[in-house]
Amino acid sequence: MLEKIKKNKLPLFLLALVMMLSVYYVSLENENDIEKPVGNLDAEVTTRYQEFAEGRISILTERDQAVLELEEKISTASVSLTDVETYVEEIERITSLTEQEVYMESLIMGMGYEDALVHLKETNNLTISVIADDFDVNDYITLAKTAKNEFGTTTLVTVNVVNVNDGE
Repeated sequence: MLEKIKKNKLPLFLLALVMMLSVYYVSLENENDIEKPVGNLDAEVTTRYQEFAEGRISILTERDQAVLELEEKISTASVSLTDVETYVEEIERITSLTEQEVYMESLIMGMGYEDALVHLKETNNLTISVIADDFDVNDYITLAKTAKNEFGTTTLVTVNVVNVNDGE
């Protein structure tokens, strides 16, 4: 059982590292400190990427808090072995959710989308947000099929599309 806890420390450490870097980049006051991307990106697209980053941070913070609470419960002396196993399984489930979301985001970005935010809620309710210039029914079907392949056919998939050209 202790080996399982040790195995979970690396993903949790990496998750915390990603979260800290995201907070750092979001909280930079002087935009001159950030390397300018190559290409012609307007301010609206940059704002949307920031909104996705803030969404990721919010999800990760919520899950980190849940994991910390479970770890506190495990560390108490009065907890039974059965409860410890239950808490460890819950920590593994939370970690797995995050890993699945990150994997799904990479799949979506591999399909050619500029950015994606995937959030799986507790009730098999999956929300996918993507940035796209053109988006049609076939794109939705492709995203929904990919999501259902990864998360199961009973998962309800909602797709939010942020159009790059909205403000123009």
